[in-house]
Amino acid sequence: IKDCKKIGIEKSEIKLDVYEKYLKDKDLINFDEVFKMRRRKDFSEIKKIEEALKISKDVFEKILDEIKPGISEIDVMIKIETELKKVCDVAFPPIVAFDENTSIPHHKPTRKKLEEIAIIDFGAKYENYCCDITRTIIVRNKKKYDDIYNLILDTKSSVLKIVKPNSNVKDADLYARELLKEYESYILHSLGHGVGIDVHEPPKISKYSNEKFLENDVITIEPGLYFKDFGIRIEDMYVVKSSPKFLSDFI
Repeated sequence: IKDCKKIGIEKSEIKLDVYEKYLKDKDLINFDEVFKMRRRKDFSEIKKIEEALKISKDVFEKILDEIKPGISEIDVMIKIETELKKVCDVAFPPIVAFDENTSIPHHKPTRKKLEEIAIIDFGAKYENYCCDITRTIIVRNKKKYDDIYNLILDTKSSVLKIVKPNSNVKDADLYARELLKEYESYILHSLGHGVGIDVHEPPKISKYSNEKFLENDVITIEPGLYFKDFGIRIEDMYVVKSSPKFLSDFI
């Protein structure tokens, strides 16, 4: 770009050091419209995301029997990455959290060993398209966690009733918060996000959003509650239609 005077950029993606080093003397044109163009996935894009999900499902099924008391977070992370990389890329570093660490939404794996409950958040990247799935696995004292687990599961299903083309994105997040209002202070993140070439894309499904859902948005719905000693999150992927299409045919 040294000899270019006019340059198109996605300004939401440019870091300050890049701007100062390469761009500050250029005539810049905002190409953030590219993100809007990327939101509506076509058939071939959706098929690639579905393939990423299929690969992720196969990996999850392969490692599920090994997720038992005594295994460490790092061990599970390595197993996930190793299995994914046999066939494709990793969409993002897997989140593996056990017991009290499940109360941290974006916990980084440690040598902590599993006792009772695990959150695993990961995804494959197939031909440049990502997927994003979270499962909460209860290996001991199931009764202790059942009520919250079922509440999260019901919330995820119920929210889909209002996710339609041209409906307000923020209404989905607000509705989930209404369903979880007894535990409002334990909601630590928004309800979901778009997925595509990047694992986080518009729309951000937040109570602060001013956007509307578009037909063929590929999104996650991932309600979660995070208490002092444990957290529970369940995340699946959908294509926005008049009746949202469920993409995550998962355990």
